[in-house]
Amino acid sequence: MRSGQAAAGPGPAAPGPQPHGEAMRRLWTRLLALLAHLAQVCRDPEGERLLRGVGVRRTQVLIAGLDGEYGKSRELAARCGCEPSGPEVQALAAQLTRRDDLAQSFLELGHCYEQLLRLWAPPAGTHRYNWLDSRARVHLARAASIRG
Repeated sequence: MRSGQAAAGPGPAAPGPQPHGEAMRRLWTRLLALLAHLAQVCRDPEGERLLRGVGVRRTQVLIAGLDGEYGKSRELAARCGCEPSGPEVQALAAQLTRRDDLAQSFLELGHCYEQLLRLWAPPAGTHRYNWLDSRARVHLARAASIRG
């Protein structure tokens, strides 16, 4: 391998202890629980009705997006050394109330991404920064759209 080349592999190794490790782990746990909760609520016939009522035509695409986002978010949490346990995420998701206010859940999700962006502070313009920022903007816009 020549100097300056990165070794091929699944991605960068998890860095050492994070300065805000426990706070980040709590945020990742909340974020993953919200994603799981929202996907479940949107799968419910009442949730689907609410989404269609605000103009979402392809609810299955939205649900698949939430499921994919869950996987990517779990992967990012692991890369930063803050991956919460599955049972911990499931327990928190189960505690979230089933509510018709999807807007509030999307708003909370957007705020979780914003908080992670501030706490983790990846350099602006990097893939991680752009992905977290875009997720925050998408979910905040979705909440605003639902609220009308």
